[in-house]
Amino acid sequence: MPRLEIVAAAVMSLAGLAAAQPRLELSVGIGNCVSSWKDVSYSHAYTPPFLYDSTAVTSGLQTLTLGVDSIFGGSLSAAVIAGHFGVMVTYLAFNPDIFGTSSADAVSVRYTAMQPPDYTPTPAALDFSTKMADPNGELRETTISLDGIFRVALPGWFSLDLSAGLTWFNIEGEIGVLDYWKFWLGGHSVLFAQQYQLLMDIESFNRIGGNAGATLNWHMATNASLWIEARYYLAGSGQADLSFEPVESESVIVAFDPETDIIPVGDLVIKPSFFRFAAGFRIVF
Repeated sequence: MPRLEIVAAAVMSLAGLAAAQPRLELSVGIGNCVSSWKDVSYSHAYTPPFLYDSTAVTSGLQTLTLGVDSIFGGSLSAAVIAGHFGVMVTYLAFNPDIFGTSSADAVSVRYTAMQPPDYTPTPAALDFSTKMADPNGELRETTISLDGIFRVALPGWFSLDLSAGLTWFNIEGEIGVLDYWKFWLGGHSVLFAQQYQLLMDIESFNRIGGNAGATLNWHMATNASLWIEARYYLAGSGQADLSFEPVESESVIVAFDPETDIIPVGDLVIKPSFFRFAAGFRIVF
């Protein structure tokens, strides 16, 4: 959204407030939020530890394709309106479920075995795939917006608000499950393995962007109205900071150790932008 338009809307609103008697408006609303977070790919490429043997060569790869469902979210707004102009602060939150598909986890292990009876060092290899369930999880997106408003009177008990402004976006969440393996050799070079399932946590992701929309008001009385609104929220995409933790840390032969079991962080693109169609109730003071 061009910054010049946002600044112009704010200046016009403040000028209008100075010229007319201001009134306070408090609104609550609920609406369907359609996120742009679709067809996001994540590559979980890692090196399974081979305990007690630094010469072993291992690899693991699982690929996710992710998206989120549209979902209803609630909002709270406070506006000061004077004549045709106003300013408004809005808090909005929604928690869409994550869906997607997962490839199998393709694991490769190359190591040296020393088996009886002669215990001669012999190259050994193991390649296998583990079928993984489709990913699931939740995103938690919140926004706080500061908008300038221009109100147009319509015939009857109706009016139309045109508004635009700045928006702060915050996104967190978690996605499961990711595969993870450890290997080690026991007596007579018998290969042992431990499988873990991991949750991927999306750390707090913040962006400054903008929004623009139109609101149709039905003034049922001098101090109350119903409204419907269409609004688009826009912010730049970016890479998320990620961390990982096991789903279960009990009932395993070898424990998952966050100090040594370091999971390489891949590139997960966060797309904060979304469209919202909403309705609500407003009280005027």
